[in-house]
Amino acid sequence: MVSGNFARQLPHYLSMHCETAREVMSAKIDGEDTGLPTCALEEHLASCAACREWQRRAHAVTRRARLGGSFLDYDLTPRVLAAVPAAELIPK
Repeated sequence: MVSGNFARQLPHYLSMHCETAREVMSAKIDGEDTGLPTCALEEHLASCAACREWQRRAHAVTRRARLGGSFLDYDLTPRVLAAVPAAELIPK
């Protein structure tokens, strides 16, 4: 059944903006629901080299963070606390 002046069409995601695509990729990496069908992001990535590169880098950073590494071994807490006067650390 058609209502209005135009037949109802399925959503078209080829015009997805890069910002939206990157938010969707971030949500997927974090295991969150994106609210979009899987094909929506795939369609954008098929035509956007910049977002494919963003996705590659996002996966690399996430993997590095999950696996750990020497860059995560630096606890800056003592240096930060030493830089802040003691009077500012005590709640008023």
